Amino acid sequence: MAQGTRRKRRDEIKLTIAPFQSHTDYKSAVDIQREVWKFDDIDIIPPSMLLASDRSGGISLGAYNTIGEMVGFVCSFLGTEDGILIQHSHMLAVRQAYRNFGVGYRLKLAQRKESLKRKIRKITWTFDPVQPLNAYFNLGKLGARSNVYAENFYGESSSVLHRGLPTDRLLARWDLDSSATVKRLETGVPRHELRKELIVLIRPTVLPTPEIAALTATAEKNKLPGVRALEKEIRGEQTQRLLQADKEEKANSSESPPKP
Repeated sequence: MAQGTRRKRRDEIKLTIAPFQSHTDYKSAVDIQREVWKFDDIDIIPPSMLLASDRSGGISLGAYNTIGEMVGFVCSFLGTEDGILIQHSHMLAVRQAYRNFGVGYRLKLAQRKESLKRKIRKITWTFDPVQPLNAYFNLGKLGARSNVYAENFYGESSSVLHRGLPTDRLLARWDLDSSATVKRLETGVPRHELRKELIVLIRPTVLPTPEIAALTATAEKNKLPGVRALEKEIRGEQTQRLLQADKEEKANSSESPPKP
């Protein structure tokens, strides 16, 4: 492969994370929404709404490449939870060409930094429970937690990614300055905790046929980091338990006195 066409590593992607500065930035966020979610206009957050949110305490941050083009963004609204100010992160989106380079992660870290600067210590957001990479990113890499499941949270969506399914969501809560969050961001996901991080309890989602459901589940499952190794470990443990149970049953049978 020619040097000029080789795939860049994560640390070679030069980006600047900064607040929206102009009307062009807000319009770029609309373009990215269309590219990422394939929304109809009715589901697009327009520039005027994003601008009004920012003027009222919200946070909109863009990721810009070396020529100043926006390649991703994150936006959140100012809100309250139990009488405490929070940021509710409504959108995080990255253009296709810049996926898998840590752009979304850098945007969330910048959102956290800006929130803490404003004395806000919690960010919430929702994510699709049947998207395992989202679960791994939110719960594993960022260290957020979730214990709330909301059925059809957004109602009907025009996005082709949702395929006409109900928009069931898990609510993530990110305690920005907790010791658990700080440790996770500093050290990453420990290998021995991967199984716990990949477990997400969800309600059943109905797909048109059992065959499509099986294919969809397999495809999503195989995207999870380390899932094959974990499944192999689980199968091995199950086999060992079955062998042990069989051994104990045979031992008990041999110790039982013969029937008269």
